[in-house]
Order: sequence, then structure tokens, then C-alpha cells
Amino acid sequence: MAVVAFATAVLIASPAAGRIPRVRTVVLEPELGAALPAVGFVTGTAGQDYHPDAVPYADTLEPAFLGGLHLAWLFPVGDEDGRCLLGPETGFEYLVWNPDVPLHDPYTNDDKNLEGGRARILAGGRLAGLWNWGWLLARLGLGPEVAAGWDEEGSPGEDVGGFLQVGFGLGVDLVDWFVVSLLADVVMTFHTHKTYGGALYFGYRSLEFNLAVGFSFLL
Repeated sequence: MAVVAFATAVLIASPAAGRIPRVRTVVLEPELGAALPAVGFVTGTAGQDYHPDAVPYADTLEPAFLGGLHLAWLFPVGDEDGRCLLGPETGFEYLVWNPDVPLHDPYTNDDKNLEGGRARILAGGRLAGLWNWGWLLARLGLGPEVAAGWDEEGSPGEDVGGFLQVGFGLGVDLVDWFVVSLLADVVMTFHTHKTYGGALYFGYRSLEFNLAVGFSFLL
């Protein structure tokens, strides 16, 4: 909380750039980067909650490609020059990776390689402090996350959980309507206990760090 409070104070105290005098600013921001799991663990026990041959989904988490699209609608806060922008934000993010984990099929006794993916829909807010060279930003979001795994023949299962995301960014103005930002997020995910066909076990919590480059179009 102390870190969030300090970051908020810095953003609000940032000097006015005077480069974005609009009453409101719509930010369309594609981003590309990587998700780096810090810790993942399964809640429950193998004997009670899932098939002994099942693969715990959390055990397959590893660095993954991250792609996303965010949309924010920001309003000036503080004075007429708009030294600080605040507003709601929504977005979609997708992670995909190939952990090459042997997936045991209890029906055919064949081993298959597992691939994984997660999709997130985010709702939250963004706070941006403007400087003469760009902006500093903080964002907070939460929403549902769909975790899925599949092999060569199709998807053995998926589960819907939730996530909470806290992020910060540093952006540089290339022109008045385009900003390139370095983004860093801390993400916590929560999933329920489910087994699909004895192949995958969902039911875990994870902590990860997302690092990405955002391409912000100011509309």
C-alpha cells in the first residue's frame, strides 16, 4: 500500500506537459511482451481432487508470450492543463506457450505433449501523470481468466477463474498522438478445483510478472 500511495503522489505532482489539452483522451493501446510466473501451486491433493495420472495445470506454467489490447478513457484531474489524467480502462490479454509436458491419456495409455493458453478480460482504471517528454502511469484491473490446455488432437479442458492485476508504466511521446510505453504488471490468478477426463487438473493460485511494450494511440 505504501508503494501504491507513493506512486500516486508522484503522478499527481507531475508537472503539466501542455501537450494533451483535450477535455478527455481515449487511449487505444496494443501491447506485446512476456508473462513470467513467480510461483504456482495446486490447492488440494492428488488422491482426493483429481485423477492420479492428471497433470496439474499449475505445474505447466512457465514464461509465455503475452499479447493484449487495452482501451482507456481518461479525464484531466488537477487543473485545466491536464497535468494528470484519470479514468476507466478495459482490455483483453492472451498468453500462450508450449511447455512440452507429457500428457498421459488414461484411456489409450499414450503420452501426448501439452500446450497451454490463458485469456483475460480486464476492467479497472488508469492514472497517468504527464511530463514534457511523456507520462508515468499506474493501472489496476481485475476480471475473469480462462485457462486452457490442449494436445495434438484438441483441447482436453478449460477452467474459468479470476485475476487481479496491478501495473505501472513509463511512456515517451514520439508525436502528440502516439506514445511508446514500457509496462510492468504484477498478476495474481485464482482457479477452482476441476478435472477434465483425467487429463488436466485445474485448481491453483499463481503469481506472475508481466513485462510488455505498449503502443498508445491518443484519440
